[in-house]
Amino acid sequence: MLRSRWGFPASALVSAAFFGIRHATHFIFLYPHLPWIAAASWAASAFVFGLIMSWMYEKTRSLYPPMLVHAVINLIDLLLSM
Repeated sequence: MLRSRWGFPASALVSAAFFGIRHATHFIFLYPHLPWIAAASWAASAFVFGLIMSWMYEKTRSLYPPMLVHAVINLIDLLLSM
């Protein structure tokens, strides 16, 4: 809906912004023990990741590739945290 009205670039930016904000909310529960710069850095990297996932969806017209990449990234993070 947003893409049909504003086009891919604007819709990808909005989607990535929400993705970044959503992932930054994890740090609300860690405040004040975590510096805001860490939360801002996490939100920025999630924003960039959201742009990449939007591009991947645009190229494949399927949610499966972005979902798979997101799952693999989460799995790698999980394994590295052990």
